[in-house]
Amino acid sequence: MPGLPHPLPPHRAIELPGLHAYAGAVSVAAGETIGFHVSSSVPYRFSVCRLGPDADDAPLDPVLHAAEGWQPEGLQAIHPGSYVRIDRGLQGPLESFTLECWISPWDFGDLQAIVSQFDDASARHGFGLFIEEDGSLAFRCHGPDLCACLIGPRLADRTWTHIAAVFEAGAMSLWMNGGCVARGSGPALCDPGFAPLRLGAMAAQGVACGFLDADMTMPVIHAQALDATAMAARFSERSLPADGEGLLACWPLKRRPGRARGRCKLVTGATARSSTTPPG
Repeated sequence: MPGLPHPLPPHRAIELPGLHAYAGAVSVAAGETIGFHVSSSVPYRFSVCRLGPDADDAPLDPVLHAAEGWQPEGLQAIHPGSYVRIDRGLQGPLESFTLECWISPWDFGDLQAIVSQFDDASARHGFGLFIEEDGSLAFRCHGPDLCACLIGPRLADRTWTHIAAVFEAGAMSLWMNGGCVARGSGPALCDPGFAPLRLGAMAAQGVACGFLDADMTMPVIHAQALDATAMAARFSERSLPADGEGLLACWPLKRRPGRARGRCKLVTGATARSSTTPPG
């Protein structure tokens, strides 16, 4: 997109019918030029007014310029949803790994990706930790011999939960708050494919979608399959950064440098919301 330091990666686009407009600047000095950006599917009229004696009574505002009969010139798509994209994903084939994070979901109803290296157009590649439409935790892992999906319990909304997905050569498991909640069979090896690694999103035919509607902190990827002892320890550490041998990636997702551990807000819309304090 023009004006951005880097092009926007392929991202789910939504066209909203009707009339939507905004000014190109918050304010300008007298004599300067200001532009207005319009997305419209219907005819409209346009006027520039000076603020009148009552800020809550628009009809009293003096009209400086007015024009009728503006015709729609097409819709400008919006790209809702925020996520973290890591172009350098995991390399395979993978014999074992563990995904973990703390999460506090805000809403359910759509498939949401928590951590994924996944494009649903690549039927034999990829992996991901997801929230199903009904709020259930899900772990998908694809390999040359099998594409497996393990479904766990429903997550509690607006409640912090430590979650993890473990893959180890043919076996998959899901964990919540230090305990195993589901086990199943998986491929002998996981083929991560070539999609980017994403926090809070997946892809469909290369286009980012499946955005997470949740607070998330401390996503971690381990090269090994954590056992029950290690998983209990990670839960008891209450979102401390991971370290040590076998650590592939750890994103503390702090709000600001030097501040206490925070959370990354990954939501499907633009409305800001607050939540309970993250663990730790």
